[in-house]
Amino acid sequence: MTELHSVTPDFSTADEEDYSLFAEAMLGEGAETFLRTELGRYLTGCAKQEIEDCSYQLLTVAPWRKRKIAAIQAKAGTAKNFLVWINEAISAGHNAHQQLSNKR
Repeated sequence: MTELHSVTPDFSTADEEDYSLFAEAMLGEGAETFLRTELGRYLTGCAKQEIEDCSYQLLTVAPWRKRKIAAIQAKAGTAKNFLVWINEAISAGHNAHQQLSNKR
């Protein structure tokens, strides 16, 4: 993402949409920064490993164990949601940044 200060709205003339776009761009930039940290890489790795472990468990669980299957799916879903939410924040941030750039 390009530096955020290059698209900082002129707050004397900014409207509510500008504030919203700027906040969204900041959130996306924060998510990208987080993923580059040791903790971000660790949690991303944990989520991917959790999904892989759950996939293996689903291959080996007896098909009549519906509660066990549901529990495994829920566990994998939580890990997947973490990855999706981070990526959605980054994508929304990129889009907001682009919209702010286009307004300049």
